[in-house]
Amino acid sequence: MPGLHALVPTLGAALLILHGTAATRVGRWLAHPALVSMGLVSYSAYLWHQPLFAFARHALGGPPPAALMLTLALATLALAWWTWRYVERPFRQPGNLPRRLIFGLAIAGSTLFLAVGLAGQVTQGFVNAKATDSQRAVLDSAKASPRRKACHTEGPEFLPPAQACAYPAEGQLRWAVLGDSHAVELAQALAQRIGPRGEKLLHLSFSRCIPAFDERQTPEHDACRTWTRQAVAQLEQLAEVQRVVVVYRINAWLFGGHEQAYPAWPDEVGPQERELRWQAYTNLLKHLVAQGKQVVLVLQAPELPRRIDTLLFQTRGQGTDVPGATRSWWDQRNRYVISRLPELPAEVTVVDPTALLCDTQRCWAARKGLGLYFDDDHLSVAGAGLVADEILRRLPR
Repeated sequence: MPGLHALVPTLGAALLILHGTAATRVGRWLAHPALVSMGLVSYSAYLWHQPLFAFARHALGGPPPAALMLTLALATLALAWWTWRYVERPFRQPGNLPRRLIFGLAIAGSTLFLAVGLAGQVTQGFVNAKATDSQRAVLDSAKASPRRKACHTEGPEFLPPAQACAYPAEGQLRWAVLGDSHAVELAQALAQRIGPRGEKLLHLSFSRCIPAFDERQTPEHDACRTWTRQAVAQLEQLAEVQRVVVVYRINAWLFGGHEQAYPAWPDEVGPQERELRWQAYTNLLKHLVAQGKQVVLVLQAPELPRRIDTLLFQTRGQGTDVPGATRSWWDQRNRYVISRLPELPAEVTVVDPTALLCDTQRCWAARKGLGLYFDDDHLSVAGAGLVADEILRRLPR
């Protein structure tokens, strides 16, 4: 919904309509031929600028440089003049085109654009037409959990933890995975590995949920806090659940999302609120340890500069290795959390995906043809499998 700021241009336009007459200085200034010409092509420019700018962002995978934006703005004006001269004017002059032909062209054009749009949606942007075999293999492995819709929850009408998914169908319930949306794929990958040995896990994940275990979180996190407390209470009742894997996108909750800030580092959370969230994070771990659970803390996986599919097509190669952020960028992003790990209970086993997904220079979106993410921050099931393997290595049966 428009805010109060929308009144400024609205009132300005109303004043121009009321007072922009030939008898006023403003009216005479607006009647200047240059401004009149700009007004004639303004609608065409409005129609042209959006696809030009959007395709440029899509091609580059991010905001275009200023020089390119200026070039596109000039191209917009040139195309707008051409459209006004050879499309708008002929259509506006009576008798040039029969009305039946105009309506026929409009229907045909709308049908064509609708068909192309639907085809693009169904094919996920015509990915098969533009991807090489190796790129398609990466995309085929860069998948979210098939249980994301059925077992993941969010919002005030959340799925109660007492009704949470437990899988595989057969086996002894010994594990739980607890956290925000970053827990979903890890739960799936871990279940695939413990199922053959006769074990299963409880899936507890809540989207966009900070570690809201304490009372001090703000009201906007009420549903998250309520769900977290119910989830912890559920784990307390289930003595057979011996191992609890905790995973959150903790850097985003402490500093803000990276999406709009990269390659800078976000700092959207004040120090006082950051401290409260860190204490809630550590208090959750301490509480689970006090309940006799064997706790595994999985730190946040490195974030990507952009979605993996965008990065994949930017490589313009075979796509078997797709670079993500530099290791130095991620180390800076992760520095606060690493510096405070000594505050955690000694009983907590810490697994850092950085060692699995990065080398000394670079973190990777895809490696040796394996898509490690399905967007710009969530691991794919394949990527989460590397973390699951490390958990089982650290906690042998």
